[in-house]
Amino acid sequence: MAELISHHPVRTNTTCAVAAVLPLGFNPEHIGQLIGFYFSGQGLDKIPGINGQILGAGQAALHATEAHAYKIVWLSFLPGCVVAAAICLFMRNSSERMNWVVDAPLETKVDALSAKEQALEMDHTTVHIPTLNDNIEIERVEQR
Repeated sequence: MAELISHHPVRTNTTCAVAAVLPLGFNPEHIGQLIGFYFSGQGLDKIPGINGQILGAGQAALHATEAHAYKIVWLSFLPGCVVAAAICLFMRNSSERMNWVVDAPLETKVDALSAKEQALEMDHTTVHIPTLNDNIEIERVEQR
């Protein structure tokens, strides 16, 4: 698969940009500076012989190469998606097995209120309700 991708007519992004700007009369000695500008956005004023047509052609070649790379990546997921969809078609509906009865249902509002009432009915001498004036003691625990 990697050999197929590497020998594709649209090669790497830098070689496509070079192939796009050389026919427009750009000096091949300054290709490194042009590629550096495309990837960093700096140094345009140091590239001799550059014009808008050359910049546009190189940038268009880089965008086409990037779009092709994304197409390869997204199409590589396609076989897995097709296999997963086929497996889903043959899965059996399991709704008939989803009939469990919960032995300990969740607490309802009525149950919560009765538990709160029971807590209030307890002797207040054994239960201390915290106030803002309480001193809070913190025990420091060292981690080893």
